[in-house]
Amino acid sequence: MLSRRNTSLAGGVVIVGMTTSNERPIRTPRRVPHTRSYGLLLRLADRTAGRTDRRTLSTAAPGSGTALMSRLQATFDENDRSLVVRLREVCEPSARRLRELLDEADRLSAVIDRQRSALAATTPPTAADLAHRNGGELHLDAEAVSTRRLREHRARVDATNAALESAQRQRNAVLVESVRHTARLVEQFELACTVSEQLRHHYNRRLATYARAARLAPGATPSITVPEWTTRPCPWLPHNAQVSK
Repeated sequence: MLSRRNTSLAGGVVIVGMTTSNERPIRTPRRVPHTRSYGLLLRLADRTAGRTDRRTLSTAAPGSGTALMSRLQATFDENDRSLVVRLREVCEPSARRLRELLDEADRLSAVIDRQRSALAATTPPTAADLAHRNGGELHLDAEAVSTRRLREHRARVDATNAALESAQRQRNAVLVESVRHTARLVEQFELACTVSEQLRHHYNRRLATYARAARLAPGATPSITVPEWTTRPCPWLPHNAQVSK
């Protein structure tokens, strides 16, 4: 069974990847793992901390934090850094392979351009070319010599066409594999962003519980800072590779 997927690479090249059911495509787990459970003991600890800090916060300057607020932000930052480290370990092999594939695609594109230029520059043999005799052909009549020259011309054209078709097949195979690695990198990155957001949601829930117990004003409830890396594109994609959505 065949499946078709359209994926574009920079430079206007559109690749239609064909895969068979016997292939084993590169895939990543689509299920987002459960990150944190906000159980009863944690809720009780956050409420207790909020009640304890209630008086301190009532006399503190606006925007000032407490030890618990700083600790929750620091804990989230540490977990998020660990997530990025694991993500880098997972993505580096595919990113390295993708760079190699795109370099190979560029090399093959140059080969294709040269072969096309050679074909475009090829002209049919002239009458003088057809009449030209090589050594050892003096005994042949004009028709036999002409037939040889035409056959030699056809052989050169066929060889150039064969080289062109071979380079095109190789480049298509390289680009299809590039598409698979690109999709894997994007999927891994998006999965990590989702896990980071779940972590952030968990610590924001703890902060909200703490803020309610501390009787903070609704607008004064702190929140965990969004990691900057989750707001940018996948950093392991080369500048000349992207996946169309």
